Amino acid sequence: MSVPRLEDLHARFVAHSNDGDAEALAALYEDGAVYHSLNAGLRRGGGIAEFFTEMLADRPRLEETTLRIVQAGDIALLAGEWKAVEDGPDGPVTTTGTSVEVARRQPDGGWLYVIDEPVFLDPRMRGR
Repeated sequence: MSVPRLEDLHARFVAHSNDGDAEALAALYEDGAVYHSLNAGLRRGGGIAEFFTEMLADRPRLEETTLRIVQAGDIALLAGEWKAVEDGPDGPVTTTGTSVEVARRQPDGGWLYVIDEPVFLDPRMRGR
């Protein structure tokens, strides 16, 4: 089901992640959407849900702040800063990043992700 307000996409992602609901996370993506990151590689379709199931196994606590939304009709670019904290063998492990996503308005008027790059500014991503 799409998210009625574009500005709520990040918040919905965080809520589903913190609830441990991989299926609800994957439902935020259009069929044929692309998810790409260093630890996930390039995922499409069912591969997105599979990755979220793997990711949520470590029960990370996620926070995200939307930095910018640029909309052109039925397409939008979102950018955000996020932080994930999970339990490690020596205590909490914190990972941070800057994400960029493309979303599209759906026939019901709501929004879903089409492209998601959660670690957009990581220098290791150059040339990929």
